[in-house]
Amino acid sequence: MPPADPSQNPLTLTPINLHEPLQFAELQRQRVLCGWNYSTSVIESWRADNDAHIQSMFWIVPATLAHLPPPQCYAGHIAMAKKTYSNENGIDAVLPSLTTMDLKALFILPAYRGGGLAKVAVREVEKMAEVEPYGCPECKAMTLNTLARRYVEEDELRAVAEVAHRLEGTELPKKGMSNEDWYARMGYVKWKEVELYPARDGEGKEFKFGASFMWKALG
Repeated sequence: MPPADPSQNPLTLTPINLHEPLQFAELQRQRVLCGWNYSTSVIESWRADNDAHIQSMFWIVPATLAHLPPPQCYAGHIAMAKKTYSNENGIDAVLPSLTTMDLKALFILPAYRGGGLAKVAVREVEKMAEVEPYGCPECKAMTLNTLARRYVEEDELRAVAEVAHRLEGTELPKKGMSNEDWYARMGYVKWKEVELYPARDGEGKEFKFGASFMWKALG
């Protein structure tokens, strides 16, 4: 059966209020399922960023769930944050503007995957990026970082990544389904790779996964 057409799966992005205990608890629950950035201190730092208007977070509410009360209507979440790249040594010179909106924390609950929700949510955030109150008029590009494709596609690295993901209670994407490739199909282009995501190997040694930094011009 072919995947659902995202245009036939409308949704609403509802601002997240992390001062509300129910929403705080639900975001933390979803982050635990995601496997990354789920500690109380991280969620509290996101709340501070939201309050300072340097970040905006949204619940992904599909039309098919809109009749349900919170948190049952929340199929996932997504965020964007104002970001300025320092352009040290010219490495970030590919960006059309050093002020961007950084796409982050995209997560869809397993029960609602495969129907195009993530794609529609990203498109909606892109529309907001240049518009107040959530975006900023000077923003001319979206940026993001995600697990480098090579950890999914290259056998030796994949073996290490599978162990690290299993220790975190998460699952590595199947070959041919890396997040980097998914974003590339959405028009995002990789411009650098940085060792960024903390992890542990099978012997408990700490290391960092490489993150692919990607960007897309707006307008």
